[in-house]
Amino acid sequence: MSRSTVLAIAGLIGILGSGLTIALAQSSGSMPTKLHEDIEVPKDQRAVTSERLGRGVPIIGPKPEARQNPTAIASQGKLLPEPSGDASAEKGEPVHGRGGFGADRKTESRADYFTGADNELHYIEVFNPSIVPFKRMSSLDAVREDYTLVTNSAARADVAVGGEPRAGRDLFWGSVMVQLRPGFDVPIPSVAAGMRILSYETTPATNLIFSKDAADNYYLRTDEAGSTGTYKAVFLSEASPSYFAPASPRNMLVSDIPKGKVAKLPPNVQLAAQSVLDKLRLHDKQPVDEVLNELVRYFRSFDAKSPPQNTGNVYLDLVNSQAGVCRHRSFAFMITASAVGIPTRYVSNEAHAWVEVWLPDSNWMRIDLGGAASTLNVSNASDKAMYRPRGEDPFPKPEAYEENYTRLEGDVKGLREEQIAERQETYAGSGGQGEGNGSFFGEGAGEAESEDPFDDEGPLAGPGSNLPETVDERGADKIPTRAQVTLSADTGYRGESFDVTASLVDVDGNGIGGMLLNVFIAPAGNGGNDSFRIGRGVTNDEGLAIITVELPTDEDLRIYEVYVGYNGNKTYQNTVSK
Repeated sequence: MSRSTVLAIAGLIGILGSGLTIALAQSSGSMPTKLHEDIEVPKDQRAVTSERLGRGVPIIGPKPEARQNPTAIASQGKLLPEPSGDASAEKGEPVHGRGGFGADRKTESRADYFTGADNELHYIEVFNPSIVPFKRMSSLDAVREDYTLVTNSAARADVAVGGEPRAGRDLFWGSVMVQLRPGFDVPIPSVAAGMRILSYETTPATNLIFSKDAADNYYLRTDEAGSTGTYKAVFLSEASPSYFAPASPRNMLVSDIPKGKVAKLPPNVQLAAQSVLDKLRLHDKQPVDEVLNELVRYFRSFDAKSPPQNTGNVYLDLVNSQAGVCRHRSFAFMITASAVGIPTRYVSNEAHAWVEVWLPDSNWMRIDLGGAASTLNVSNASDKAMYRPRGEDPFPKPEAYEENYTRLEGDVKGLREEQIAERQETYAGSGGQGEGNGSFFGEGAGEAESEDPFDDEGPLAGPGSNLPETVDERGADKIPTRAQVTLSADTGYRGESFDVTASLVDVDGNGIGGMLLNVFIAPAGNGGNDSFRIGRGVTNDEGLAIITVELPTDEDLRIYEVYVGYNGNKTYQNTVSK
């Protein structure tokens, strides 16, 4: 697109230069209605915030660290302020460490014969964006001879706190009530396996130590003498988007998965599971994606119905009858997948159970097998944004699965219609591959190069004479490329976000997938000089990217031109939109 692609940065009366706004609406012919939340950035942090946003880091306010949360985060096009530090439990929040509904961690689980549909399920959300109904409370990764699921090791390792978010990962606020006493580990929910803690604050103030076990069950404690009582802990975490958007690697056999990652089953359990694998015609010399597809199809096809006859083997009874709800499906899936050689965990909370599967290059990813309940009653989520995975679930979806409460279908209480609609969509905005293999960007994404698309520590290809030239003479033997801004907002407000749609194609007009595009703005009529980056995102397999960008809070109010730049790699030349 030509340089007629312009953006006007505007201020808001009463907010200009002093804070950020989420939204502002005014009905024609009436007094203005304030539908926004002001987020005050400390004066000594405004320059840091502007520089951080200019680098595409979605943190507003102070740098995250122990005992210091930022003011707000940008998540999927929204600004989410730090949760309140109110230490009261008036909203019915569970107090972790004290026990009770929604606060207990299961250290073991054994399948039952109550295979009929659940009635009303109750779920309490502690994360923003909300991941309802998937907060991780209990993770079990081993099986005993009597089919009891347990955690293989109780050993815990402390988790480092601090640092800015990694490129391409998703941010989540966590807010929990905890009953502390020095030296005692309190189980807390987590948003994903491998969750990283960036910062925390507590009310009253105290020092916290986070830890986790081998199954990624998370804990916190204090070692401060005198820190006994009920505390509100608000923490900022990040997680890989590939955890929420499962994808199977192609051209990999199950036997290629390291044996040491798979929990060894007792001989009697392995023998029973082998009979199921034989029935399903599955073995470890088959491709991983084929085996996973068949396992997911089979266990998602369970029905909530009368219990099977008890033959003395609860695993075989459930599998052969395909009877049960989420906990039965996940229990049986874990054993069967482990038996064939795929590392699998059973994960649950007060309302739901699912599985996690580990694959090389993807790490742990969540696979939901569905459930059956008449009603899902959600608490503490009506004021939260809804997390949207960055890719569609690629596995078979029987009709019963499509209509279950885990997809927020049916009778769901405690959420607004807008929230449900938002949650049922995938997110196509900026992001990244996280720590996964990137296959949720579409088949073929990133195949031209194995380089990390977020490795842009060197000079950026961008507009103006103060940034590298578009044509790299050393890259004359590379394939020429063309970047284009195809859609952008006409007006942006300081501190707010908007989407920029851009494309990257080769000399023949073919889209180039899996490549990092940087979005810049520069004062209009200045030849692209004095530009700076405001966001970045990765192209899909068609070479398209919808990139959510945030405008700095202290930028001058004027007209800007919008550009997109591509740094190039070993195969493709760099380029900047014209």
